[in-house]
Amino acid sequence: MKKIALLITTLICINVHAQFVRVYDLKGNKISKGQISLITDTTLQLKNHSDIITFNEIGFIKTKHSFGHNSLVGGIIGAGILGLSTAVLFRNGSIIFPNASSAALGAGIFGFFSGTIIGAITNVFKHTERIDINGDFNNWKKYVQEVTEKKLNTQ
Repeated sequence: MKKIALLITTLICINVHAQFVRVYDLKGNKISKGQISLITDTTLQLKNHSDIITFNEIGFIKTKHSFGHNSLVGGIIGAGILGLSTAVLFRNGSIIFPNASSAALGAGIFGFFSGTIIGAITNVFKHTERIDINGDFNNWKKYVQEVTEKKLNTQ
């Protein structure tokens, strides 16, 4: 049980401290997403992406993950925790469940749906920011300064 609590705490901490962004072009189409790897006076590069995006290509940037991501992660965590804990609790079966695998499957399905609902509820509290760049150098300069200050404050 201690290992599960430690794993959940670690996952939450990693998710909170990651600087995840979604980058949209001037027409509003998503052109890239990921964690910021390198940011300069005129360009942005995200981890695991070889593309270098110049400020004049960027319409706006949204912070944090999308609504669907939080819901899916909540569902996976709920299914895993309830499925595994139920399999352990009912390893010899019970009146309702003939064996541990059917108990785990039932609890996992319930856990997925309840976790999805909890993940959707957390979207209300996550405060996603939208930073309008619109290809303007002054807007880009302000954003670079904000990101640099946040990075210095978290170190």
